[in-house]
Amino acid sequence: NYSRVSDYADVYGVSGLGNIFKPGTLTGKVPTVVAVGIGEKAYPDDWNNIAPTVGVVWSPNFGDSGFAKAMFGGSGKSVFRGGYSISYVREGFDLLGSILGSNPGGTLSASRSSTIAGTFTTGTNLRDANNTNLTPAPFSATPSYPITRTTANSTNAFSPDIRTGAVHSYSFGYQREFDQNTVIEVRYVGNQGRGLQRQYNLNEFNTVENGFAAEFAKAQSNLYLNQAAGKGNTFAYFTDVVGSQQLPIMLSYFNTAANYDPANPARYASTNFANSTLVASLSRLSPNVFAFNGSNFENDSTRRANALANGRPSNFFYVNPTTGVNGSFVVDNSNQTWYNSAVIEVRRRLSAGLRFQANYVFSKAQANAYASSSVVFAGFTQRPGGLDLAKNVQAFDIRHNFKFDATYEMPFGRGRAMFANANRVVDGFIGGWSLFPTIRWQSGSPFSFGNVSLVGMTVKELQKSIGVYKGANVVTYLPDDIILNTQKAFNIDVTNTANGGYGTTFGTGGPTGRYLAPAGTGNCIQRFVGECGFNNLIVYGPSFFKFDLALAKSFKIDERRNIEFRATFLDALNAPNWRVGGWGADVVGAAVGGATFGQMGSGSAYQDISTTNDPGGRLIDLMFRFNF
Repeated sequence: NYSRVSDYADVYGVSGLGNIFKPGTLTGKVPTVVAVGIGEKAYPDDWNNIAPTVGVVWSPNFGDSGFAKAMFGGSGKSVFRGGYSISYVREGFDLLGSILGSNPGGTLSASRSSTIAGTFTTGTNLRDANNTNLTPAPFSATPSYPITRTTANSTNAFSPDIRTGAVHSYSFGYQREFDQNTVIEVRYVGNQGRGLQRQYNLNEFNTVENGFAAEFAKAQSNLYLNQAAGKGNTFAYFTDVVGSQQLPIMLSYFNTAANYDPANPARYASTNFANSTLVASLSRLSPNVFAFNGSNFENDSTRRANALANGRPSNFFYVNPTTGVNGSFVVDNSNQTWYNSAVIEVRRRLSAGLRFQANYVFSKAQANAYASSSVVFAGFTQRPGGLDLAKNVQAFDIRHNFKFDATYEMPFGRGRAMFANANRVVDGFIGGWSLFPTIRWQSGSPFSFGNVSLVGMTVKELQKSIGVYKGANVVTYLPDDIILNTQKAFNIDVTNTANGGYGTTFGTGGPTGRYLAPAGTGNCIQRFVGECGFNNLIVYGPSFFKFDLALAKSFKIDERRNIEFRATFLDALNAPNWRVGGWGADVVGAAVGGATFGQMGSGSAYQDISTTNDPGGRLIDLMFRFNF
């Protein structure tokens, strides 16, 4: 059974409808779900989706003389075209199933196995539909509703005013005939997605209104003071350490009410204050409030109970604490996209032995959700400007794209411009040759470094450094110095004070020169993702150039029959292309700072085995054909 929340306000849990980032405001209730009844709609019908399509074509008649003729080629030589349409995006049943199916209800697996109790008895004849030993898995036909949510669940719902997303498409262009066989066309093509559906998590970890980020900074200060004072790697409060500060929020989670006294340093005896994961998150080289929280507070039932007993509101961190770290998800219409492109195309039909088509596209594709309509990289979109912060190029943005293909019948031999009267022997050598070149040249595919900072270089300088670097054992897309120093920058060990707070996995000493660094480098404490560094640093991989060529030779037998030999050279220049992250992934993110950072990785060399059966590199295909 699919289930829905009893009321849409339940996605906000005990905080109450609309009470985002208001710890202590408890006007709501613990969320519950009920069964979706037969014939019940998951959300209201959207009846006003009018989808017009309008097109205009105009061939001007300015006469056959003067400026107009010089500009537009005379009567019937030019055409202006324009169009506009609205289309709607229907997400399909998977979205419905993923939301309502994520709420608990009655389920029955169709799987049958000897390892699944009650499905059948081993050794029986499963081909017999009437076999009494073949039994269905146990299933409660009447689940008990309403079902109260717990910390083991998530809460999932559609916005009550959700509607079908729309895409507005528009284009206009001008086509000009140069001669009876050749035309040139310039076009603008664009579209905008408005009100597209997006899934996001209302349970964004609050670090601002509750003062947690501010206390994180105090804990960080305590750690460095304690290290200097010989107290070890702990962020506990000590009265004998000058500058040490009390940590009432953290103490309220770590200690019971009987042991809660932030002003008493004896109460900071818990081993949590020296926990290696918590201590590592306090490094000034990469302070990380979110890793500091992790599963250390709200994801621990004992600590949640401590906090409640010590006066913390249940919604201290999350708007819907009942489902806390597992999330409270809503689908609404907040996703938007933008696409703009300029196109120039030249076409010549086959005449005098030559046919070709060439086009160039300059485009930009953007969205306020990187990767897909259901994923927003910024993550913290409930804060003002959050979706603006997430706006960036889309994962499939290709800025420059040039394509060319042609047919060229060489002008030698019988029936052609040169040696038209050649005898049969000469014509057998020089006649009947044809070339079929194909060129694809485009800028690289985008990939994401995520929430990072840059040191010693700008984004433009980083982009210029991306290429194909062939080493003895690996192929990388960044120079060695950027790779090594980035690895050092992310290899942080706050306990290794002798090495400046860096680890020694990639050599001693910290990073120098140009490199990527954690977003919080320079001790910038992020209260929400994107506040420090780049919200989502997207760059472009190496450019793509591929030249394929086919060479054909035909031998004429008579007017109706000929023999043709053809050699096709895929990647004729034998210059393999590379794509960061491989060719099988639509969305590519680079894991920054690890042992394999900067490497192309498996599958990064071009191949296309699904369409052209191209395994990559130069491939020669020989063909013999008898045409009749």
